[in-house]
This record gives sequence, structure tokens and C-alpha cells, in this order.
Amino acid sequence: MKITPPPYKIKVVQKIRQIGRAERVERLENAYFNPFFLDADDVYIDLLTDSGTGAMSDEQWSAIMRADESYAGSNSFKRMERAIREVFGFQYIIPTHQGRGAEDVFDRIMIKEGMLVPGNKHFDTTKAHIEDKKGFAVDCTIDEIHNTQSTHPFKGNLDTQKLERVIRENNKNIAYVLITITCNSSGGQPVSLANILHVSKICRKHRVPLFFDAARFAENAYFIKEREKKYHKKNIQYIVHKMMSCVDGCLMSAKKDAIVNMGGFIAVRDKSLYKNLAPIAILKEGFLHYGGMSGRDMEALAIGIREGIDYDYLRYRTWQVKFLAEELQKI
Repeated sequence: MKITPPPYKIKVVQKIRQIGRAERVERLENAYFNPFFLDADDVYIDLLTDSGTGAMSDEQWSAIMRADESYAGSNSFKRMERAIREVFGFQYIIPTHQGRGAEDVFDRIMIKEGMLVPGNKHFDTTKAHIEDKKGFAVDCTIDEIHNTQSTHPFKGNLDTQKLERVIRENNKNIAYVLITITCNSSGGQPVSLANILHVSKICRKHRVPLFFDAARFAENAYFIKEREKKYHKKNIQYIVHKMMSCVDGCLMSAKKDAIVNMGGFIAVRDKSLYKNLAPIAILKEGFLHYGGMSGRDMEALAIGIREGIDYDYLRYRTWQVKFLAEELQKI
């Protein structure tokens, strides 16, 4: 397999240690064999999640030094807002402490008891928030998602026939449709732009709102560029704008593709929806110019959301996973 070299230099390191087998067994027994109860110091290679756990860039650390911690009118918020508008194309931004904060605020407005939210393999907190508001998550992912040996290039796609049937049979009772990019609950499988466009067409036809869970929007755009012939020569930013043009807004945990340790947001086109969401956001997350984030967090997000769409970074990131999988198959 061709080696893809890392597109960055390492400037800071953190010491870790590898404990022996007997000690590992003891630690696991003490944790009742639940990895969530292990001390991080005892884990040599931590594969739990990439959410907020990675390194930040020198540009992000530099930006942190200029953080404005003002409660209202923060310059850090303005820089973050400007960056999100530039990368995503949505006008109205509500900051939250992370993705599940965005879900909680959003669903309090969008879901009434008994309503359905069709989508592709809702993430666990996403489904939990829907059910907390007395709604129901409906899985409309294609069948290939369940076949780990399938080489289908976009296993995160929605089954558009199933989706349209669900909407048609429950038209007055659909809160919104949610596309998770990439499909986190099924190994980060991407969704094709052709599928996004088709889903958007169905939602427009039936006047159903359509939103992204956009935690890994940049990776999804990368896979579209690599696997969808029509977009081979398009840059990542173009593809991101194309994806976002299909939906009414998005929810995002910035701890993934904005490469930060904490943060999230809701981004929407519609001013009236923004006005409905704003009071709930203030009540649950904090004022509209910080939403549970410090100025430092917002500065890092403003840089990270731009750095996250860098092609070389995305190519290396996905290559690592592919390399590991192919080497494991040889064992």
C-alpha cells in the first residue's frame, strides 16, 4: 500500500506508558470490564473516540491568546460566526457547549409528542434527545450498512424509497429529516452528494425540513471527492457548500471536524427558526454570544473549522484508518 506522509510537524508531545499484561487484567477487573471506568493513564492507545481528544494546531493555540471573554458582543464569537458562515454558508449561528447541547435546544422547538424524525442511523445521543421529546427516530439507511464486508462506497446513504414511504404515510407528523454526515453509528460511513440531493428533492416535494448532523462534514466531503466521479476535480470547500445548499441547516459537535476540545453550534437559514431557538439556547446553553464556550474555545473553533477542510489533512487522516484495517486483515 502506498504510504501517505503526514502533512504536519509535531511540536509538542505527551508522555504515555504501556503497562504489563497482569496489570492490564487487574485494571480491567477493577473497572468491571467497562472501558469507560478505566483511568486514561492506564490506556496506551485510546480508541474510545476522536471527539475533542486530538491535538490542535499552532494557529489554534496562537488564536487562543487573543480570546475575548466578554459576556456579550465578544470578538471571539464574531470571528467564530464569520468562519462558520464562510465554510457552511448559513446566516444564523447559535453556539452550544457541544453537539448534544445543540440537539437538546433544537429538538425542544422542532419535535412535538409522537412526531417522527427519519434519517440514517441516528447517533445515540441524537436518538435519545428525540425520544426525550416524545418523538421517534426512524432508521432509513440502505441495507448495505449492515454488511461489514460490503465495499459500497457510500454505505451511509438513505434508502430514498423507504424515506418517501415514511414521509408519505406520516406527512403531517414528520418533525424533520436528519442526515448524519458521516454516519457515525455505523463506522463513519459517508453519504453521497447524489443521495443528499435526492433526499433534499423528496423533502422539498413534501415540504419537510431537512437538516444535517454535520459533526464529520469535512470527512464526508472528502469521500465525495474521492468516490463520486463527478466531484473528483472539485475542492473540499466547493463540495461542502454544495452539501449545505441542500439542507435548511445543521447541528454540529465541533469536537470532530472543527478539531477542538469543546464546542458546537446550530446553523440555520431561516430567521424565524433562529428566533424560536434563541430563547431556549439562552436558557439551556448560555447567552447567544458564547453558548457554553469560553472565548478560547470559540477562537480555536474559528481556526479549526477552516483547517478541517484541508485536503492533505483529510487524505492523511483517512489513509491511517485504511492502512490499519488492511494491516489487520493480514494477521
